[in-house]
Amino acid sequence: EKIYHDKTLSAEEIVRLPEEVDLRNEIDFEIPIRKQGKCGSCWAFATLTTIEYAYALKKFRTGQLSAQELIDCSYRNHGCKGGNPIKALKYIERNRIYQEKYYPYRHQNGTCQIYNNDPLHKIPIQGYHIIKKYSDRQIMNVLANIGPITIGVHVDDFILQSYRSVNFFKSDF
Repeated sequence: EKIYHDKTLSAEEIVRLPEEVDLRNEIDFEIPIRKQGKCGSCWAFATLTTIEYAYALKKFRTGQLSAQELIDCSYRNHGCKGGNPIKALKYIERNRIYQEKYYPYRHQNGTCQIYNNDPLHKIPIQGYHIIKKYSDRQIMNVLANIGPITIGVHVDDFILQSYRSVNFFKSDF
């Protein structure tokens, strides 16, 4: 586990940062957006999409990875009641992750269905980075030079739980 702390970027590093980064333009196939339904599994989908993009950037197709496995088996998380991408990454680092076709999404909590951790059908990760303190420039630096990231937003605020639009403004809070 590599931890990136916020650091002041040198003038040279800032100059080398692109104006924008859109990783969808860097892969030769589409990674579909998935619907979580009424299950609070956004943490699982965010984690898995980051891994799918990381593999795609290396020109390897993972297929859709199993959010249901994380919901059912990543016991340090809370299934459909929420979770933490870092805990999900730790689970995947230890156990690997099935593709969704082997462990399909059911939109609800379930009992872990992994009886023999079959490595032939599971996708591994070899580590991950955590950005503890960040700035817009640090996020751009990681996106441009390392790859996809997962960003979690705490949604206790009613405005975030009931949004109907993609855009938020400071005045909304």
